[in-house]
Amino acid sequence: KNLTNKEAVLRQLSILYGARAGEQALDRSFGLDWSFLDQPHEVAKAMLSAEIITKTSTYVPSVAVSSIDFTADINGHLTPTVSVEEA
Repeated sequence: KNLTNKEAVLRQLSILYGARAGEQALDRSFGLDWSFLDQPHEVAKAMLSAEIITKTSTYVPSVAVSSIDFTADINGHLTPTVSVEEA
């Protein structure tokens, strides 16, 4: 199946954000570092935002992160929504 450029980028981002750093045998820094998990919300947001911006520019250089918005559920779990634009 031929993917459009947008679909290809979304797939790349999904794979990148869904991987945990250290899981990929040939590139241990691929994926997100989860050390933010036990941090207070504001610290976790800052750490995760920095990680998303850095890893996006490294592994998907065709786009740049334009914003990251967080929502928290009743249990305090943070969910980031990442917006990107062409670099």
